Amino acid sequence: MTETSWNTSWNSYLHYLNIQAGGRDASRSRPKLVVVDRFTAHQLRHTYATMLYDAGVDVKSAQDMLGHADVSVTMGIYTHLSAQKKAKAVAALNQHITENVTPIVMNAQ
Repeated sequence: MTETSWNTSWNSYLHYLNIQAGGRDASRSRPKLVVVDRFTAHQLRHTYATMLYDAGVDVKSAQDMLGHADVSVTMGIYTHLSAQKKAKAVAALNQHITENVTPIVMNAQ
């Protein structure tokens, strides 16, 4: 596929997504309405890697699914910490502290 063909196909796909999400084409009486921000196919790889991580897919499987030669590429470059995953980690730590840590009482002197 040539670069021109790829760009035409990708722009057509983004246009389709925008229309399906409630956007509209421009006309003489109204401006174009864009409801889906532009994104690249490469950004989808990052999203895919992060979704695999959030779903609990093991790192070796994610590496294979993304076609990376090294796990460090999968985890260090493509996988990002989502807000939901971070919130779950904080909740797990808070639960552990609540259940297992004895409060330290300081003597007033």
